[in-house]
Parts: sequence; structure tokens; C-alpha cells
Amino acid sequence: MFNFAERYTHYTEKSRCEPGRGQKEKNLTAFNGRFSNMAYAILRVEKTKNTSIAGKNSHNMRLRKTHNADPNLKSQNRILIGSGDLRTDINARFQATNVKARNSTSVICNELILTASPEFFENNKKLEDWVKVQMEYLQNEFGENAINAVLHLDEQTPHIHAFITGIEYKNGEYKLNNKSYMKKYETMQDIYFKYNKPLGLIRGVKKEVSNAKYKEVKEFYSDIKNIKNKTNLEIENNKIEKIRVVETEEKKKLFRDPEVVPKHYTGAEVNRYIRKALKPYKNERKPLIARLNGFKSRLEHSEAELSDLRQNFNRRVQERVQQEQKLAVAKATAEQEQIIQNKNRKIKDMELEIIEYKRQLKENASISQRYEKYKINSDVLDLIQEHKPAEFKQLFNAAIAAADAEYSQKQQNNNYTPQNKPKALKL
Repeated sequence: MFNFAERYTHYTEKSRCEPGRGQKEKNLTAFNGRFSNMAYAILRVEKTKNTSIAGKNSHNMRLRKTHNADPNLKSQNRILIGSGDLRTDINARFQATNVKARNSTSVICNELILTASPEFFENNKKLEDWVKVQMEYLQNEFGENAINAVLHLDEQTPHIHAFITGIEYKNGEYKLNNKSYMKKYETMQDIYFKYNKPLGLIRGVKKEVSNAKYKEVKEFYSDIKNIKNKTNLEIENNKIEKIRVVETEEKKKLFRDPEVVPKHYTGAEVNRYIRKALKPYKNERKPLIARLNGFKSRLEHSEAELSDLRQNFNRRVQERVQQEQKLAVAKATAEQEQIIQNKNRKIKDMELEIIEYKRQLKENASISQRYEKYKINSDVLDLIQEHKPAEFKQLFNAAIAAADAEYSQKQQNNNYTPQNKPKALKL
């Protein structure tokens, strides 16, 4: 595992040209041997001016593309302190204390990056405990001046960006004084270590031991990248070592005598041994490839047959649908034709009834005309009855009786009743 002191090996190269460089190299070597397997509490500080607020907020809130962050893990980031907008949080603190910045280039707050060595966060088992300790540190040491804090879990190593305003209350008023508010860097490291010591983290190496210089926030990401590169290099070295062990075992099997196996061998020898070991498998490979090609051919043929079956099935389904549609239309048409035929039949029957009714009316009209011949005005009958002799009356009554008989016969045959039926008269 890559250790903390390896970050500062470039300072050792520089110190070789300085007096007492041998003692410094011994100190660094002793440091590496003592703490190579321990995780460190890491604190970085950077001054923040008014002109850089927007850029820092965009980075911390992932409002722009961040090259060293995984966008799929963005949702795991947390806002620990503040509203999530750095400008809003700064303005709120300044308004609450009635403090104003001198100009746009004034330092209005300090950015702290809190983290630990990557190995500390393996499997995230200690993450929540670590976050709790960092919050205690920020709240206890800075109070209301800790205005904004964001936890990033979408990068290689979990870390917190915290912003601290250097506002002090003196002589009955609030003043912005970053220089006096922020303690010396070494003192801040000591205090930060006390909070993280219960987690098993150790303090970073002091200047007189590691010859390390103060690092700003922009160098933090460079450190993380170096740690990642060193770790990857160690992983690759471990893989190579495992390959060598496997190759040695294979060579022992080939020679059947461990004493014959050379302790050191070239790449050409390794390749020769590997080719020799793989030769039997090459002979088995040819029939397997032939069988595989046969399976591929059968698979292609089966896929073609399946495609034809699908096409035929779809065609038959379409034909069946069309046939059912035609049958439905024919059925509807037949029903409509039956309805029309029934209506035509009723119309024809009604026409026959009308013809019969007209015929009856015609016959009734003829009967009425004939009956009119027998109508006699009552006044005329009265005069005839008064002046004619008795024999004339007898003859007249006989004529009336004959007319009534004919009328009764017609009435029975035609069911006809005239409107002006004559009175029964006798002379």
C-alpha cells in the first residue's frame, strides 16, 4: 500500500544538494519503515476570495463537469452545512453580523478539505463515524463561522469541502479578520489530529521530519492522483509476481525435476515453455472449432427456418383477420337485405289492401248512385199521399219495398252503409 511519506520523495531529491542531506534521508527512511501501514488524517486549507466563490460552488455542487468525479455517484454526495449555495450562505453570515468585504479581491473565507488516507475508507465501514467526527470538529472549532460543508463520495477518496468565515466579535462589534482568526497551520493540524485520533488516524509528518512544505487545495487532487497511480502500480507488480509463480510451477511440471528449473530465465524461454505446454491443447482446439462451426451453421439454418415460420404465421393470421372481416360485412349485408325484403313485403301488402279498398269504394259508389234513384223527397210523398187514390199508394208501397229489399241484399254482401238512408214510407 502506498504510504504518506512517498508523496514527499521529491523533497529528498532536492535535499541531496543541501548540507546534512544524509541525516534527512535517514529520518525519511525511518519514517517510512515505522508508518508504512498506517492511515493519516489529512487537512488542507486555502484562502477564498470573492472572485472565486462561483467557481468553487460550481465544483462542489457539481454544476459543471468534474473530470475526477464519477457522474453515476453524484447522487451520493451530501450537503452537511448550509443551503447548498456558497454565495447565499456567505451573504447570510455577513448580513447577520453586519460585516462587509473591503473589495472584490479581499479574502472573505477559507476553504478546508478534510479527508484521510484512501485505505482508511476501504468498504466504507468507517465512513459514517468519520463524517460525525468531522462535523464535531467544524462545529466545535468554528461555530457559526462554519457556513457551508459538502461531502463528496463520487471521487476516488471521500472528503469534505468546508468554508469558514473569519468573523470575530470584539469590543461590541463583528469584524472580518481572517489572519488573526485562522490559527497557524501547524496548530490547526494538531487540533484536527486530536479529533481524528480516536478513529485510529495519525497526524501528518511535521516539517522538520518530512521536509514537506505547505500544500494548497489545488495540490490535494495531485496527491490523490499520485496515491492512485502508486496503488495501481503495486497491484500490477503483485499480478506480475503471481504470474511468475504460476510459470515456475508449470516449468516444474514440464521438466518433472525441480532441480532442472533455472532460477532466472529470459522472456524467450518463458514463451518457449508456454508454447510447449499449450501444444496439446492446440491439437484439441481444431475439432472443437469444427464442432463450433457446425453448431453455428445449424443455428443459422434454424434461425432461417424460424424466420420463415414466423412470416407464414403472420401471413395466415392476416388472411384470417381479413376473412373474418369479410364475413362480418357479408352478415351485416344479409341482415340489411332481409330487413329491406320484409319492408317491401309489408309495402306490397299495404298496396293490395289499398287496391281492395278502392274497389270497394267504387262498388259502394255504384250502389249509392242506384239508391239515389229511389230517394223521394218527403214533401212530394206527402202531396202524393194526400191527392192520389188508394191503388196508387199500394203500387208505390210495393216499389218502396222492392228498393228496401235490394238495399238490404247489397248491405249484407258489401258491408256498406250509405249516409242518407231513406225513411220507411207507406202510402
